[in-house]
Amino acid sequence: MSEPLEFTSLHHRDKLTVINPYGTVAICTLWSPVAKVLAWLERHSATPSPDGPIAVIGQLFGDGFPEMLRNLLYNPQIDTLIVMGMDLGNSSGLLHAFFNGAYNHIDTPNGPRLKMNTLSDAVLDTGVTSDMFEDFLVYKADGYPALSPREMFRADYDLFFGASVATCLGVDKPRIEIPLPEHKISVFPSEEHSHSITARTIPEAWAEVVHDLHRFGIPVALAKGERKALKNFKAVVLWPTISPPHELSYLGVSSEEVAAYQKALLSSETGDQPYTYGNRILGWFGGNALARVISKLRADARDRSCYISVWDTHSDLLFAISGKPCLVSLYFLALGEALDITAVFRTHNAAHAWVMNAYGIARIQYEVAYSLGLPIGSMTIVSHHISLDLNGTGAMRVEDILAARAQRLQREEGKFSEDYRGSLLFSVDRDRRVAIIKHTYNGEVLGEYEGADIDVLKTRLLNDKVIGSIEHALYVGQELQRAKASLQRM
Repeated sequence: MSEPLEFTSLHHRDKLTVINPYGTVAICTLWSPVAKVLAWLERHSATPSPDGPIAVIGQLFGDGFPEMLRNLLYNPQIDTLIVMGMDLGNSSGLLHAFFNGAYNHIDTPNGPRLKMNTLSDAVLDTGVTSDMFEDFLVYKADGYPALSPREMFRADYDLFFGASVATCLGVDKPRIEIPLPEHKISVFPSEEHSHSITARTIPEAWAEVVHDLHRFGIPVALAKGERKALKNFKAVVLWPTISPPHELSYLGVSSEEVAAYQKALLSSETGDQPYTYGNRILGWFGGNALARVISKLRADARDRSCYISVWDTHSDLLFAISGKPCLVSLYFLALGEALDITAVFRTHNAAHAWVMNAYGIARIQYEVAYSLGLPIGSMTIVSHHISLDLNGTGAMRVEDILAARAQRLQREEGKFSEDYRGSLLFSVDRDRRVAIIKHTYNGEVLGEYEGADIDVLKTRLLNDKVIGSIEHALYVGQELQRAKASLQRM
């Protein structure tokens, strides 16, 4: 006969309550605090005995399932897991899906995973699988806290809460210690179809585009090699200029190179190339489309038909010539004020081509605005498929761009960027015991939110979409919490 095994926790020792270290049963209370479950058991004269079968009690409401599985494998004397308590998430479903083998092996950008067949589609590492638990019972006890323990466990009540009967007498199974995976996250979760950034300048926008691709991009295998990519990426530059700052030169973007690219973009000559952007815009379709845009906007500054197609369906799709343009369209919109431009790209290389194209588009915008005597407005670049090369020089350029971005953000730490949807001013009326939130823009009050229930106010702010930036949302959350605390003290 083997020696009795003492319960030994590899993970979260401080979060577990050990009753009998030589017991054979563990209780998972899901979202219910262990102390409350123990108090409930005590009220019903069912307090687990230090000599009884219950070895340990713990919660499962967050991301501790991998640790729980490893604790169980390291303690093979535990042959029964009682699942009871309030389940405010899907912890119970996760438990039963795993132990019933209801999962699929999948490949993800960060390696192989187990995808649970549950409502939440939870994903676990592959280090522990259900077949490693032989003769293991998951006992689901429903009814807490409305029923009593006897009503919940019925004929099995004495088996778990009876006299001293189930101390481990020894087990032939070895302890199994499986380390937790070292997560080297290469792709962070996001909605890959809807990334959008707004920046003041082209260099700042470029840095944000590269950052989002580096952090959230999905690995893809293209003909040109491995890339990280996102779909329908929208970048808005509020104050585009036609010349790059000197500090971009160490990132491989020189003023001379930009000027040469802009000159080619405004030329209809193709040289030995099957096409150029300039040729597509200035002559490919039998006329100078840019001149026509200027003429139309001069006649009507509110004209909304100033759209230039660079993509030729006949040549580029139906009867494909060698080479296809990445830039597919340009759209000019003035509405009688500043001239905005929107450029749509079929594909885009973010590490170098994006910034060159941005300065090229800015030059086109400048030429049209100058001809019309209009100030330059915003520039929007939409990339249907944008990718990042993380190999060789591409990887080094990305590292330099991200390092420059980090330095800029450090310099600007503590500065609060304007939310273009307005400001929110918070106050508390102590006489009426209500919080007051004024929505203002340029000194004008646009609306007011008032009430004693902060959660209701929060919902109204969300429904009206008055918050337009993450940093403003963080500030608003802080102010809401302060207002809530102030009302509670009254």
